[in-house]
Amino acid sequence: MRSELTATQQAEHLAKRKELWAVRNTGNSVPTITGPGQPRQFAAETAEATGVSKRMVNKATARDEQVSEEARDVIRARAEMRLAEEYDAAQDRGEVATGNRSKDFGVVGGNAKPATASDIGLRRDEIHEQGERASLSQGKV
Repeated sequence: MRSELTATQQAEHLAKRKELWAVRNTGNSVPTITGPGQPRQFAAETAEATGVSKRMVNKATARDEQVSEEARDVIRARAEMRLAEEYDAAQDRGEVATGNRSKDFGVVGGNAKPATASDIGLRRDEIHEQGERASLSQGKV
């Protein structure tokens, strides 16, 4: 199962694409106004290749340039911890499997058994690690 990229991941990927694009186009003069037969700007070329708007490409690359690597690490870590918290809450509500076969087995209240981590595109070991980080950061351990 494929999930969408976060805004931070998208900005990082486009920054890498821009870096590679610049290497490929080194020595070429890239005009601000393009015409037939002239090289295009990064955002226009990327927008066409990825199917997103030129404006979105420019916003994402600007976001990557404005946010430090340390800040992105904090954002990423917090998102992972939040995912673990939400997964735990979904287990408490019976929406996803708990790993307790007696509780998760068969039909519950007329409905099929709850989804597993792999059913929703997650790995249990990653959820566990993220949950441990969340507990450590909140002083629960």
